[in-house]
Amino acid sequence: MALPLLKPDDAPCPEPKLLTLVRVSALECRAAARASATACTTISPTARPDVFATQLVKMLPQFLGRRPIIWRPGAGATSFDEAWLLSLVDAVGRRDHESESFLLKSRITAASVHTARMLVRGLIRSAAAFDHTPLPGPRAD
Repeated sequence: MALPLLKPDDAPCPEPKLLTLVRVSALECRAAARASATACTTISPTARPDVFATQLVKMLPQFLGRRPIIWRPGAGATSFDEAWLLSLVDAVGRRDHESESFLLKSRITAASVHTARMLVRGLIRSAAAFDHTPLPGPRAD
């Protein structure tokens, strides 16, 4: 029996590298101690992407005022929190300061905006330097 052809919308699409990195970091951080904003300032600007991702995942509950929903790597869908983070990374990558500011201020407390911005920008910069390819943003459907 022949298998049906998949429409482009039905075809599995690879998970963005950033989302995989965040999901793996979230799995590793479940039993880790919570982070503080002052710990973020000690991260070297040349740190590996996983260092920024781990710190970002540890700080998200404080930034959002609740525990974020981050699914396991390879999950077929994206949670609202993951989609928001991908949109933020995309805005930062495009240097769209208005969208970046809106996305940060719409969900993060004013006291945490600077730290969140530093972590996201550091993640993008380190990932681009680490593998010489930009991180993909959310898919344009």
